[in-house]
Amino acid sequence: MMGNPVFTSDLLGVTNARDVKWVNDRLTAQAIKTFTQPLKLDHPFGNDKQLIYIACTRTELRAIKPCMVSDTDPYT
Repeated sequence: MMGNPVFTSDLLGVTNARDVKWVNDRLTAQAIKTFTQPLKLDHPFGNDKQLIYIACTRTELRAIKPCMVSDTDPYT
């Protein structure tokens, strides 16, 4: 199975030395389709239940930065 390079803890925003080791020891490569295959939903987001969004502002999560619509408000 062809996979993408393994993410690293710094890309995910992990900074505590003990957590860095724990995370890096568990990260594995993902199949390329994990990133390229469209997601088909049979129901609306949240199945018509209230949606909650969490804005992580303590450290920048470089792994998702390219997906953000806006640098100041990711929900606009």
